[in-house]
Amino acid sequence: MPATGPSLVTLLKWPRHQEPSVEWMNKRIETWLKSDDVFRREFLDGIVLIAEESRNLSSVTESLRNVWKASWILFLDSRSLPRDFPAGPHLVLDRKLYRVFRVYDDVGNAFKLATAPRIKPGYAALLY
Repeated sequence: MPATGPSLVTLLKWPRHQEPSVEWMNKRIETWLKSDDVFRREFLDGIVLIAEESRNLSSVTESLRNVWKASWILFLDSRSLPRDFPAGPHLVLDRKLYRVFRVYDDVGNAFKLATAPRIKPGYAALLY
């Protein structure tokens, strides 16, 4: 489980109609590492796996621990979360999960103001 302070975490959402696969998961993580401007290896310290409760994810969790060196893994049943809950890098703070964004230096505030994300009230999800 995450420490009491802020902790970086990756949210992995398993596709509804896809069987658990280490290959799929590894490809997903590798794609994030190559193409996502926020995602870094540090986000793999903690993993939140979101899938239907009936899925057998033992091979996936083993790979997350051995290959990606995850310190902790938490399972959440996908049926208990909103469908639009995004996968990828997040921050855990006070048992709540928050999406993270990259901030660029912008002295004129042109980029920041034009691209500020709209976050729904109550976005944070309560963990464990």
